Amino acid sequence: MRRCSGEVQITVPILPENARKRELSGRTEGAINLGDLRLFYACPLPPPALDALQHIQDTARRAGWRGRFTDRSGWHITLVFLGTTAPERLPGLERAGAAAVREAGPLSLRLKGLAALPSSHKVPPRVLVVELDDPLHRLERLRQGLLEALSLKDTRPYRPHVTIVRLAQEATQPALPHIAPSALRVVKLDQLVLYESHLLPDAARYQIRGAWTFSA
Repeated sequence: MRRCSGEVQITVPILPENARKRELSGRTEGAINLGDLRLFYACPLPPPALDALQHIQDTARRAGWRGRFTDRSGWHITLVFLGTTAPERLPGLERAGAAAVREAGPLSLRLKGLAALPSSHKVPPRVLVVELDDPLHRLERLRQGLLEALSLKDTRPYRPHVTIVRLAQEATQPALPHIAPSALRVVKLDQLVLYESHLLPDAARYQIRGAWTFSA
C-alpha cells in the first residue's frame, strides 16, 4: 500500500452553478464554511487508456458533437463524490481509502462505448461519456466498500464512465459515431485516489489528498 500527496493542474471546464447544485442533491444541506473541502474518490487512468480515450474523443469531435471537450489530464473514473467536507474528516477518509484497497487487487475493465447522459427523453443530455464494462462488478464492490466504511448510502445505479464532452445545451447533436472495436481496449486500474477539487473561473484544479495502490 502506498500513499502520496501533491497537486495536478488541469483544464477541465467546471460545471455551471445549476449543475453543481444537482450534483449535490440528496446530501445534507447547510452553510458551507470557507475552510471546507470539495472531495471525491476516483481511480486515475494509465497512459494507454488515456490514448484510447483521446482517439474516441477525437472521433466525437470529427462527428460534429458540440460542447466543451474535457482535457485528458483530468480524466478519471469517479467512485464516490463526497461534496463539501470539513477538513477534520480527512483522517477518517484516509483510513477508509486504505481499508478499501486491501480487498480490491488490481482491476481490469474494458472501454464499452459512447453514451450521452442522462439518457432520459425528458431532459436533453448534459455530457458525452465513454462507459466502462465491469462484468465482475469489482469496481462496484470497491465503491460499496467505501460507502459502507463512511456510513453513506447511494442507491442510484452505478455506471462507471469518463466524461469527454460537456455538451452545449442549445446545440442539436448528431448521432453517436461508430467506434472501432480496436479502440475499446482493456483498462487496468491500480490506484485509488482521494482528490480535492478547487473550482476556478474556467477550470478545476485537482489536489491529491491521499493515494493507495491496490494489493497485487
